[in-house]
Amino acid sequence: TPQEAVIEEEDMSLVDDVFFDIKSPTFSMSAPDFMKKTELETVPEARDEVDVGRSTPKIVPGQWHAGHHPRQGLPSTPGTAAVAVHPLSGVGMRRIVGGVMERALDNSDRRRVGMGIIGRIFKRSFKRGGVDEDVREQIDKMHDHRPFFTFWVTFVQIAVYIVSVSVYGIAPVGFSDTLISDVVLTSNLALEKVAYYEKDNMWIGPRQADLIHLGAKYSPCMRRDRNVIAALETDKSRERETACCIRNAREDGCVQKPRRTCSPYLSTWWKWGEDGRLGFNNRTNGSVCGQDPEFCLTPASTEPYVWPDDITKWPLCVRTEQNLTHGNESEVSLFHPHMTCEIRGRPCCIGIQGECIITTPEHCAFRKGYYHKEAALCSQVENVMNPG
Repeated sequence: TPQEAVIEEEDMSLVDDVFFDIKSPTFSMSAPDFMKKTELETVPEARDEVDVGRSTPKIVPGQWHAGHHPRQGLPSTPGTAAVAVHPLSGVGMRRIVGGVMERALDNSDRRRVGMGIIGRIFKRSFKRGGVDEDVREQIDKMHDHRPFFTFWVTFVQIAVYIVSVSVYGIAPVGFSDTLISDVVLTSNLALEKVAYYEKDNMWIGPRQADLIHLGAKYSPCMRRDRNVIAALETDKSRERETACCIRNAREDGCVQKPRRTCSPYLSTWWKWGEDGRLGFNNRTNGSVCGQDPEFCLTPASTEPYVWPDDITKWPLCVRTEQNLTHGNESEVSLFHPHMTCEIRGRPCCIGIQGECIITTPEHCAFRKGYYHKEAALCSQVENVMNPG
């Protein structure tokens, strides 16, 4: 019958309704009389089973609230009376239900959008008044996605930064240039105060040259730059006019220099083609400290690979004759002193525009350059870097 169906449906819902402190809709005045009767008749039966010292909430006809409705058993047959309930079953029900629902719906342990490890470290929080209720509800319903790819990329970037700074160091921090000076041993074989300008790095990282060496984009490394090529050709033309500057005190060594920088009082500029000096096969361009086609075995200056009379086109000598000196006054020492003197300066690549100077290892280290101890001329650096 309709009455039995309503009673059974109501009894089935009471088990779940008791856990929700939510006010149910008010029955309309046009509801059937048997619904009102069933609701009113339930109260006296339940009141007989509870403690007499406890007052039962007043039930207003036509209105029902889940938090104050006495719990009933599920009847096996229509019309079964309500089962007995514990005397304290209704005490603090609103408080218990509120605590259960608060724990069930609490999202404090859930990762919030925009709040991560950094947010927890700095104790960031959302302004409750600044977020609309609908927006907050949408955020709570969103799935929790972790940006693992971003985590990995960030980790790699941090690791590369730490390694690069550990290996190359940190450039001066700023927005312009910084003057760096020191007293070092130069190619003049004397201690001199030298200085240069270093580009600043506002991002607290390596120098420009180090970044390019690590693989940063730099146009002259990707294509032939006309200005850089022109500067290299100018350096080669100047290098053709150099010769071995030998100190009069032989133990002081020698270095490749142009005439104007070789002191005539302390050194001898050993230039072929002057003062009756001639090189191997009557050469006039040279000499070069520590290198001579007459004494080089690999590669040897023989047909069809004769070394040209242009020192900037000489190959890199890999192996030279041993025992060039037989005592202090050997023939090689007298007529070829550039082969027996101690070389004090070799090519050093500095900067980011292919600049090369002949200097000492100490000066090259101060300029943070690359010292080519195998080469004798700057024109041979390319052969050192790309042999064959």
